[in-house]
Amino acid sequence: MKAIGILLTILGAIGLALSAMMFGDIGIAAGIGSITAILSGIGFLLLNRKLLIVAQSHNQDEKLTQRKSEIIEEKPKYSKVATIIAVSAIIFVVLLFIVVIFVFIVPLVKDDKPIATSQNQGQITGNQANNNEVEYEIAYQNATTYVDSIGTVWVSAIFEVKNIGATALYLEPGAYDLEDLDGKLVSSSTLVSVYPTMIEPGESAFYYENTTLADTNSAIDVVILPRVDAKLATINNVRLEVSDIEFTEDDIWGIGVRGRVENATDEEQSSVTIAILLYDFNDNPVGVLSTTLMENISQGDRIGFEASALSSPPDMTFDNIARYVSFAYPWLQWQW
Repeated sequence: MKAIGILLTILGAIGLALSAMMFGDIGIAAGIGSITAILSGIGFLLLNRKLLIVAQSHNQDEKLTQRKSEIIEEKPKYSKVATIIAVSAIIFVVLLFIVVIFVFIVPLVKDDKPIATSQNQGQITGNQANNNEVEYEIAYQNATTYVDSIGTVWVSAIFEVKNIGATALYLEPGAYDLEDLDGKLVSSSTLVSVYPTMIEPGESAFYYENTTLADTNSAIDVVILPRVDAKLATINNVRLEVSDIEFTEDDIWGIGVRGRVENATDEEQSSVTIAILLYDFNDNPVGVLSTTLMENISQGDRIGFEASALSSPPDMTFDNIARYVSFAYPWLQWQW
């Protein structure tokens, strides 16, 4: 027991010294733990002496009696050491609380500025939002299956995400499940591309994918269940200008588009994605034509582009397109 008491006292003293080198909550916790170890060690030492005294009082052996006298003589020495350690621990705790009060509490009381806002902390760098809520709605969703000329079954899936909040949103790649009309899972897809990746308040982005559908030989009715990963934008929303849009159509690639993109920003842009969002006469989004230019566009440059779909539903033709919306932005406009 004596050995345990001595060990606890030594470890507590070492921990107390180390806690003085630490900062914040860790330093406070280390100091409290060290003081606890010291007090526990002192308790073990005092208890050890008490037990020895009790044992000696029941034994009349001269040797034990002599030992009792020796222990009693050592008591002032142990008591003095224990008192010094206890007083030192109390002084350390008092000083620690004084430091905490003056370093952490007093500045907060005196400071009239907000402790933390998104603008003051620089979390919203591109748009300086008025709030920190992610607000959006799924404004439209649809999935259509069809069979191409060689008998492959495809699904064209699209869902529109509208920013109904007060700050710009950044959209990660999305996902969706497809169910039949009985609620049975037909397919699941992840890493679905979104166009564009950032939207300002009131704007919409479109998740769109054309992919083959396995385990079926014919077109079926499906219901799409979209999943969106949206967060507050913390990067600048860079946009380039799109002009001279002209649609094309052929029997192999279906509907396509060509046009020009101009870099009106103040720096060179690379890997620019152009997305043309197509709407039918019911004003529903039906598809996206996109491409990414693998070349740098210098400030003020204006270059041409062409885009088409790998596959598209039979009814997505030039005659069925009522209007379009275009976006151009750096593909490497990523937010980590």
